[in-house]
Amino acid sequence: MAQAPKLEHRQTQRLTMTPELQLSLKILQFDQVDLASYLAGEIENNPLIEFSDEGTPAPPREEGADEGEDPRGPEPIDADLYTSVFTNDAGAENTPEGQDYTQDYNGGFHEAHAQPSVNGGKNLEPNFQREETFHDHIHDQLPLLMFGPKAAMIANYLAESLDEAGYIAPPLKEVAAALGCAEKEVEEVLRSLQDLEPAGIFARDLKECLKLQLKDKDRCDDLALEVLNHLDLIARNDISGLAKVCKTSEKEIIPRVKSIRKLDPKPGLQFADSDPLQTLIPDIFVRQGKRGAWRIDLNNDALPRLLINEKYSLALKDKPLKKNDSAYLRDCQTRAGWLKRALDQRAQTILRVSQALVDHQLDFFESGVRHMRPFTYGEIAKVTDLHESTISRVVQNKYLSCPRGVFKMRYFFSASLTAEGAHTSGVAVKDRIKELIGREKAANPLSDEKISKLLKADGITISRRTVMKYRESLKIPSSFERRQKEI
Repeated sequence: MAQAPKLEHRQTQRLTMTPELQLSLKILQFDQVDLASYLAGEIENNPLIEFSDEGTPAPPREEGADEGEDPRGPEPIDADLYTSVFTNDAGAENTPEGQDYTQDYNGGFHEAHAQPSVNGGKNLEPNFQREETFHDHIHDQLPLLMFGPKAAMIANYLAESLDEAGYIAPPLKEVAAALGCAEKEVEEVLRSLQDLEPAGIFARDLKECLKLQLKDKDRCDDLALEVLNHLDLIARNDISGLAKVCKTSEKEIIPRVKSIRKLDPKPGLQFADSDPLQTLIPDIFVRQGKRGAWRIDLNNDALPRLLINEKYSLALKDKPLKKNDSAYLRDCQTRAGWLKRALDQRAQTILRVSQALVDHQLDFFESGVRHMRPFTYGEIAKVTDLHESTISRVVQNKYLSCPRGVFKMRYFFSASLTAEGAHTSGVAVKDRIKELIGREKAANPLSDEKISKLLKADGITISRRTVMKYRESLKIPSSFERRQKEI
């Protein structure tokens, strides 16, 4: 049969991502910083849109909604576990007096007591002065050493050479060559500078930094100096190995190791940096109203509001423009309309997902993390009639503030585990593991196998490997490491 070209009609269904839909999905997954940066670029390229000083109004709520108290609760401060030679006790001696930090159930820290003002509140001006930096603190002490002109020049050069941790960056030979003096003169000045506060600054390496701090505390005996020669063994918690190389007993080694662990390996970081700290701003506020109902509100202050410049919009209607100018302005007008609709849809979608999340995790908000229920993207997608990929975009880098603290929205999603015939959340199991370890005896820490048995007694059946996985995700050391750290 001869083959020949022919025309044929077919009907097919395809999902096409329009430019407006692509923009909406892109904006939906932005966090506040990325969204503000993106909109700033759009405003720079589009003369029809501009920021408004007023925040975007939250989507309208039903009349008669229960009003609640201020949702802004204590904000946890993220604290990383320091897993080297030094434990979290290292900075305890450097904590300002009167400042108390209490660990909450989620492993974060929040400030438990408000700090008094510098002058008792009688005058506001001193409270807004620039914070003293590390280098300011050093230069304020230099006149107390009463150096001669040449020594003062060397001291200022060394002070400017300090890195942010308080260490001397360049070798002394380079300093001497740069200043045209003898290396011995630089060393003499350096020894005087090492007496300044905070103890440990102007050191050339970690060992010297710790040695200076031990001298300041009058704990620098011969055995402590010998222990400093083996910082690698301290990092591995090898007490027996230290006792062997130092030719003494473990009983003599343990007090020296405890003293070293309480030192500050980076004394310069005690001072405020010139860079401001970034403040975490929640996207959603959850609060309980006077009648007990839980209310969800968008953070209006964090929502950008765009305005369309009427001057250019009227020019499109009233004034005859060149073809290129008219096409450009119409394109800008279309883009501005897309942005406004995308921002409105973003706010509505975040509020919709947050409402479903709070409804499902109501026990958490009322009773705590132990009552967290398992929740997946598939389950909330069915409730909200959204796709799972949309849910993933909504909760990405978004934060929720409630009376129990500030949490990532992803925190409320976890796998399901069987407990006493019911289903419990992996987050609740992690909290139970943390509680068990927190109550253990220091001399006899719980092994993963023992924790697994204790959880089974509570009706939660998980294997030792699962306990180990959850423990490591909480950044809790093994029972062996915990026992060594308590020595």
